[in-house]
Amino acid sequence: MKHILLLLWLLLALAGGAGAQSATAPNEDARLTSDTANIYSFKWYGHLGRTYFIQTSPDLFTWTYLSEIISGANLVASYGLETNAEKLFLRLQFSDFPTNDPFNDDFDGDGDSNLLELLSNTDPLQAGYPWDQDGDGLADANELPLGGDPLRKDNPNVHLAVFGFAAP
Repeated sequence: MKHILLLLWLLLALAGGAGAQSATAPNEDARLTSDTANIYSFKWYGHLGRTYFIQTSPDLFTWTYLSEIISGANLVASYGLETNAEKLFLRLQFSDFPTNDPFNDDFDGDGDSNLLELLSNTDPLQAGYPWDQDGDGLADANELPLGGDPLRKDNPNVHLAVFGFAAP
């Protein structure tokens, strides 16, 4: 529900929302504006103590995290991007987890830092299935250092053996 409200607020802001961004506005008062052709600014009021993650989607169904972590400072926060995509949807995810190092902390407790999860295309705010998202028997926290992919069954230590016999 929070995501739908944020998206609705973004659409309203694009349709003519004016005025300064405020700490009391709903959904962090998020706005997406176009500075010039294909260059956009995504701005919101970043509350102190809150850590923000940005997601993008081509279709409002499939969401992917951008590899950005932004700490709120009781100021307007912003993220600039350039795209020639026909559609552009952005949304904020945030955590109130107390932190001095949002890049190396692990908000979902699965053993991977927030930054490592973003770079691995996993969710830094929700632990995997339990900590092995691809089900290959190797924990996500151990997979990347061994050269694996936490979203692909590629554990070199798990093998499938097929046994058979021929009847006499």
